[in-house]
Amino acid sequence: MNGKAALRVGEDGLCVFFRAGCSVHEDKPAVCRAWPFFRGNLLDAMSWKMAAEYCPGIDLAAGHEAFVRAGRALLQSAELFAAVDPQSPNALIPFDD
Repeated sequence: MNGKAALRVGEDGLCVFFRAGCSVHEDKPAVCRAWPFFRGNLLDAMSWKMAAEYCPGIDLAAGHEAFVRAGRALLQSAELFAAVDPQSPNALIPFDD
């Protein structure tokens, strides 16, 4: 889609691999494994709040700082940090960002 990767969705609007949970968890793309810890949600509290409207896994009561700490820990342990220029339009953040 416009030169960018996009998820294929079924008629229900859900990812075609969603079956009461991710059916390809071990092999799913890094961007899917990283959700909701995307660059915008980690760097911008407003993006984080907007994402929470659609993601029941985001706990607004815990606060943005706690979300950032948890996200960075997960991204580091799963080796999901981007190895790209921090100015690139990438959903994942560089480790040293």
